[in-house]
Amino acid sequence: MADTINLMRGYVLADAGSPEVAGAVAEAMEGGGGPIEAVFRFVKGRVAFVRDDEIATSWNNPDIVEVLIRPVDMLALGGSAQGDCDDFVRLAAAM
Repeated sequence: MADTINLMRGYVLADAGSPEVAGAVAEAMEGGGGPIEAVFRFVKGRVAFVRDDEIATSWNNPDIVEVLIRPVDMLALGGSAQGDCDDFVRLAAAM
């Protein structure tokens, strides 16, 4: 589990300074409100909640336990991004 958490942390730190995340922050702030509210609203409106086991099944690999999607990759998916709680948190933390 520690390896997975370290990988998640690494994704957040690596992507936080990216132009894609900076653009997402700017877009989120256009909606008004404080930064926390803006990021929450952006992530909630951009990512559909789907459990990892459902994502793994759609990839024809039911043996996958945890799916980790980098924040920049979530942003690249646009309105079709899917993930579970930790995916939401990684994107919000990177922002």
